[in-house]
Amino acid sequence: MKIILAGAGAFALEVEQYILDCRAAGRGIFDYDGTSIADVELVGLHFHGHGRLRDFQTSSLAVLDPGTEPPSEVRVLIAIGNAEVRRKVWGELCERGVRFATLVHPTSLVAPNASLGEGSIVCPFAFVSNLASVGNNVALNTYASVGHDSVVGDHTVISPYACLNGGVTLGAACFLGSGCIVTPQNKIGAFSKISAGAVVFNAAPSGSLLMGNPAKGRQMFRVPDD
Repeated sequence: MKIILAGAGAFALEVEQYILDCRAAGRGIFDYDGTSIADVELVGLHFHGHGRLRDFQTSSLAVLDPGTEPPSEVRVLIAIGNAEVRRKVWGELCERGVRFATLVHPTSLVAPNASLGEGSIVCPFAFVSNLASVGNNVALNTYASVGHDSVVGDHTVISPYACLNGGVTLGAACFLGSGCIVTPQNKIGAFSKISAGAVVFNAAPSGSLLMGNPAKGRQMFRVPDD
């Protein structure tokens, strides 16, 4: 199976290494239907927006042009750290009939009864606990933690060392900054952002910006009609 990265920034460089780690370990990359992919070849990137193409170590550049049918042996991982952009790129590629892979780094821990959506990336040392549900196209960065029975909405980005305690619900396309904490049973609405180091004790509506300890905030961002 051939993997193409969507993205051309620093996070894509990291995910490139994670793919190589998975290939060396012989595990950690899954097809869209959840089956393990044993033989993985990283063939290039699908460029979106501004990026550092010169930094890429891959030997070839592969672009999925609009109007062309994606090759049956190709799967895509979206290696972009902005939740809104992840959502946009996901929609564009889905319209073209692209299939996505899911990456679970060999050093991460995902409970057997947890669920991971298509196209999600679980980075080194991240943790997904029992009965947690992680949506499609989610990025869990290094040492991120998703507690038991938590629900993470599609396209969400959880930064390093961010922690969701048990029973937390995140809406779609949220962004959690490094080291932030959401305490048990709280619900954070879609398209919300939690600043680095914030500790969230209360529920927040969609489009909120939360910061501080205890976290305070208000609705700051427009929620798309779709």
